Parts: sequence; C-alpha cells; structure tokens
Amino acid sequence: MLIVEDEYHAAERLRNQLKSLDQQIEVLGVAPSIAEAVKLLQVNPPDLVFLDIQLSDGLCFGIFEKVIPKWPVIFTTAYDQYAIKAFELHSIAYLLKPIKKEELAAGLLKFHQMRQLFQADVDLIARDMVAGTKYFKKRFW
Repeated sequence: MLIVEDEYHAAERLRNQLKSLDQQIEVLGVAPSIAEAVKLLQVNPPDLVFLDIQLSDGLCFGIFEKVIPKWPVIFTTAYDQYAIKAFELHSIAYLLKPIKKEELAAGLLKFHQMRQLFQADVDLIARDMVAGTKYFKKRFW
C-alpha cells in the first residue's frame, strides 16, 4: 500500500491506524507530493493507494494525468467537495479527516471484498482458457 499525504503527522496516524487494523498490511512508502507519488507508482505499483486530495504541489488528480491507474484508491481528505471527481478515478472509499477507525476498517473491507470478487472472475476465465472454452459474462452488477 502507498500513502500519499503531505502532512507527516497525518501520514503517521494513518499508518498506525492501518497497522492496528491489520498487522499484515505493508506500507510501501509515503509520498508527500504528486512528483514523489508518480515516481513510487511507476517503480512499484501498490495494491491500494491512500490519497490525500490537496498536496504541497497541487491537487492529487494531477497524478492521474501522469500515471495510468492500475490500483484502487481510498481518498483521505478534509474536503468533501471533491467526492464526485474522486469516484471517477478508481475510488473505493472517500474518508473525511479526522479518519475514524471504523470508516477506515469499512474501506479496507470493501477493498478486500472487491479484490476477492475480481480474482474469482479472473480465475474462472483462466480456467476456461486452459480448457479451451470461451467464457462470457451474461450478467453484470
């Protein structure tokens, strides 16, 4: 996981909350700016990104102009006016600061549930490809 947050104490608080929820969580790094986030995302794409909206060098949406997102995002911000824009960009949760532990836990649960759901589909498609059958979904949520 990657935390993109320009306030040191907010990043540490989030890291500690994550560790208290799940000891298995590995935070790959903390990026305090768009430029740092882009570097980290290009080198080592994470499973999940925690993304503050307003960073020292602009709005976080600039990251998506430089890197094609291949990871889900949980937005962590003090501003509610960006929620609609956030959900256009791989967002699975939008948490307002100060982040409540219950809301963070719910966001992580949603991430894990979505990951299991998509992995099950990938496994089914792979199995059918090996067997030589074609798999097409007939129903979508």
